[in-house]
Amino acid sequence: MQLFNRILGNEGPSLVILHGLFGSSDNWLTLGKRFAEDGFRVVLTDLRNHGLSPHSNEFSLAAMASDMAELLEQQPSGKKFLMGHSLGGKVGMQLVLQNLFALDGLIVADIAPRAYDTRHTDVISALKSVDLNHLKNRKDVENQLALTIHDFGVRQWLMKNLYWKEKDILDWRFNLKVIAENMDVAVQSTEPASPLSTPTLFLKGANSDYINLQDTTTINRFFSNARIGTVPNAGHWLHAENPDATFELVQDFLNALR
Repeated sequence: MQLFNRILGNEGPSLVILHGLFGSSDNWLTLGKRFAEDGFRVVLTDLRNHGLSPHSNEFSLAAMASDMAELLEQQPSGKKFLMGHSLGGKVGMQLVLQNLFALDGLIVADIAPRAYDTRHTDVISALKSVDLNHLKNRKDVENQLALTIHDFGVRQWLMKNLYWKEKDILDWRFNLKVIAENMDVAVQSTEPASPLSTPTLFLKGANSDYINLQDTTTINRFFSNARIGTVPNAGHWLHAENPDATFELVQDFLNALR
């Protein structure tokens, strides 16, 4: 599938950056610019069924990993790295698990290879409760979401996906129907049958529960060339909550490999 990409920088090793569930490529725009200034050719990508990329009834880690292999093959010659946050991290792990592309390095931001309990069901329910056929402005949509999503930051993050499909007709850029039908995709296991040797950096938000102590043992067992770094004063959205520390940890990892 031909995905929508934002290209930052013209030369240097390629760094593909993947957002999480319900996100889009511009979630990483600020840090993407910093990596481009540091000498990388940064490719900010919208996953299928997200942002400006095509919608598809097929929504699986295998399909998204295949999309990434195709995208990486299209990049200029030289070293190639991939960084994925949450669902994007699962996609990156699936890519190396299936041996679809020989990455020079992988960064997995605040997600572990284990399976998770179903999450985001409250977000799905809230989004489904919004009747865009009758709500005619963004404020009304936010007020509807606020009835069940009390976190202002989460509402604003979701609202970034709202756009004018036609005059007086609002719609979500993500494919809500297909994502809701395949919610297990974001939480399924990406544990390999045998250890993987791809150089990998796992980033954990210090205030996040997505990577716990038991997960570090699992990571070290399944990723033989892995490092785990902690981003202080940050939760799951570590790139937004502490971008400086996130950048420095990733920069140190990449500088040792490029």
